[in-house]
Amino acid sequence: MSLVVRWGATVKLSLATVKIETVIIILLCGGILPFLVNAAFAHPWTDDFAFAAIAREKGFVDSLHYWYTQITGRYFSVSLMLISPMVFGQLWAYKLLPVLLSLALFGALLFLIAEITQENLSVRGKIILALALVFVYFDQMPDLRSGLYWVPGTFTYLAGAVLLFLLSAVILRLRTRTEAGERRGLVVVGILLGLCLPGTNEVILAILSPALLLFFLYDHLHGRRLDRRLLWIIAAVVVGSGLELLAPGNTLRLGSYAGSRDTLAAGLQAITATYSSLLLWVGTPHLLTLTLLVVCYTRRNQRLQDLVKGIHPGVSSLLLLVFLFACYFPPYWGMGIHPPYRVVNLIYLLFLVGWLLNVVVCTARINPENLGFISRIPIKFVAPPFILYGVVLLALGNSNLVTVTGDLLSGKSYRYDQELQLRNARIKANPAPVCEVEILQNLPASLFFSDIYFVDMDWINRSYADYHGKNSIVLKRIRPSP
Repeated sequence: MSLVVRWGATVKLSLATVKIETVIIILLCGGILPFLVNAAFAHPWTDDFAFAAIAREKGFVDSLHYWYTQITGRYFSVSLMLISPMVFGQLWAYKLLPVLLSLALFGALLFLIAEITQENLSVRGKIILALALVFVYFDQMPDLRSGLYWVPGTFTYLAGAVLLFLLSAVILRLRTRTEAGERRGLVVVGILLGLCLPGTNEVILAILSPALLLFFLYDHLHGRRLDRRLLWIIAAVVVGSGLELLAPGNTLRLGSYAGSRDTLAAGLQAITATYSSLLLWVGTPHLLTLTLLVVCYTRRNQRLQDLVKGIHPGVSSLLLLVFLFACYFPPYWGMGIHPPYRVVNLIYLLFLVGWLLNVVVCTARINPENLGFISRIPIKFVAPPFILYGVVLLALGNSNLVTVTGDLLSGKSYRYDQELQLRNARIKANPAPVCEVEILQNLPASLFFSDIYFVDMDWINRSYADYHGKNSIVLKRIRPSP
């Protein structure tokens, strides 16, 4: 009888856990949804028009050659921009890209989490972790405008992060699969990713090769033989890195920054930025809540703890610091100034993943008696205060979700979209080579970050005019009434 009662209690606890996890998934999806809806009102700007105008004028191959030899070595992200929807005048597709990239980010994180945890975590648990990462990133990224709604920023940095997570998952999967056909397919995918990744941005370029070397060194120290097929992936990364580093456009662009290529100054600035970022990010309630969630999952899964027990927490923590420094060093060395927020967005996303991996390592090495009580707390008692805590954080903290929701509910995002669509229609209908356009009245904080100027003396105005086939487009000056 006692066995039946115990079995019944276990079933009831499992059902309660499933229900709570389902509620958490729905809430996280609800938190992400406003970001995706807001994409319907996004509009291209600055680099969007520059890339599209040049692509229309020169064609794909000549345009790629121009950017590679004159501006930048980011051959992959430039290639994406040269086939972006704006090249073909498809605004609806431009608005769809943030949604597609968000889904790609979720899929890549879910794939990576699945390969790390294997069968040690339920499907719902993996989905919760992936959704939580996406939500925290969207809600706390330094600049939502360039991080999600501005395609040059997403193609350069968010797409790079997605490919990096996919490559990491592919390499982990290669270590556990024995079927020859699947392994060959994984190697081909890994080679393609290895060729593309260095051409996304310099931050990815700086961390990719060292990260791969450390991974293979870890395997070697723990007695695993190096799979020769993985050498093809390393070779692809080396080839891609060479293409990026040797681009003539890099030399020309670096020469335009007065403080660039000062190694000592860049190192000191990167150390300062690493320290400042840790102070800013580690203490945020969002990250602390996410950390607690990962600790709970880790303590409940002994096999997951066994996977990382060979890594010392001191070593993993030091590697996280070095990793963060390596992310900041390239922009400081290349420009001599603090990196733009679109770069910091990428660094923050990579930090989130690195931090949580470090949390898993540290949790696995802590004496079970100190954290054992966590695995004995029913999740039905943990989830309600966790959800309530998250709601309070959103209401009181610095939240992109609050900004986006405010822009949507106030109608500011919608009116901004209508204003720009009306402006575009008037430019198209105006046969004159010189146009004046009205100043925008609705400026949603989640979408707007700049406009053209009153005089045609800047590349932003020129790119805007070239895209629309005009000699000049400027803002209409407000003239006082007589």
